[in-house]
Amino acid sequence: MITVKGLPPGPAVVGLDVRGDGYTGLSVLDRRNKEGDTLVNSTEEDFRGRVLATVPGNGTLRLKLEAEGPWRVEVSPLATALRLTAEEVEFRGPEVLLHLGGVADLAIHYRGDDNLIVNIYELGGHDDHTALPEDENVVNEIGERRETVPLPEGPLVVQFEMADGPWRARLEHL
Repeated sequence: MITVKGLPPGPAVVGLDVRGDGYTGLSVLDRRNKEGDTLVNSTEEDFRGRVLATVPGNGTLRLKLEAEGPWRVEVSPLATALRLTAEEVEFRGPEVLLHLGGVADLAIHYRGDDNLIVNIYELGGHDDHTALPEDENVVNEIGERRETVPLPEGPLVVQFEMADGPWRARLEHL
């Protein structure tokens, strides 16, 4: 069990690095100490990724980690997420990115064999800073692919929720 205290309530980015192979699972524990949202469910060797979690009003985030190798967890404010630009970024695994500009297209090249799931959260006009707005699923496909996703004007969160292989992404400004 992992407990991180003194956090501001609301969305946060949880970075997880696990060395070795085997199962990696990461879940949020609720106020009753019961498993809530599953953040990571992977059998990838040397898992590395960043996922979204919501810090409760008491400022304490509780996580349950299942990992068979050495691990490291880091919790950061959402504002620290990498900003999407026209410069290509490359990752392997889940990631949380921010789009702060105008209307644009998101070019994605996924080289994995399994599921690629990408969601967006439109933050503009959302007044509750302790929770994310409803997400919109923009990609849910299996296997290697190239996708171009139209993005609305920011600010918005772009969450690569599941990506069990390498991927690249960049903005194409209109």
